[in-house]
Amino acid sequence: MKYLAILFSLMFAMSAPALTETVAEPEEAVTAPELVDTAGVVLEITEDSITIDTATNGQVLVHLTDETVWEGETPVAGAYVHILNNGAMTMSIPPQITALRVGCYAFSGTVTEIADEYFMLTAEGTVYQVNAEADKLASLTLEQAVTVYSNGMMTMSIPAQIYGELIVAAVQ
Repeated sequence: MKYLAILFSLMFAMSAPALTETVAEPEEAVTAPELVDTAGVVLEITEDSITIDTATNGQVLVHLTDETVWEGETPVAGAYVHILNNGAMTMSIPPQITALRVGCYAFSGTVTEIADEYFMLTAEGTVYQVNAEADKLASLTLEQAVTVYSNGMMTMSIPAQIYGELIVAAVQ
């Protein structure tokens, strides 16, 4: 009986290195992007969250923290916002993210010129060239009051240029 125990012990000891050699290494680790910009129209704002309607994920619940940074205008229902987050999104309905930064970049003024791919917006004495797709420009008229929501980027040219992500006619 002792010989059998020794024999099994030797067989196990000899096969142990072979077992460790067969363990496969992971091919590539999957990681979330470091920062993601999620943009959409504000549907509802509470003290600790914002619900937005996005083009890619539908409604998204955005959690706000004491560390959330606010840029631009204070968003209201109907405003277009950019939410910077860490890339983690729940698979719940609605999906949820936590905001690192909330940016609402709005320019309100009057349409002073309309071209094929842009229009000129005069806001508080400053003229901006607002670049946009033709379907966003189709309903604009001269001297119309509008609010343009952009991504916060602006050229240093004269006139300064912004991209109109959402163009809303002012309520008369």
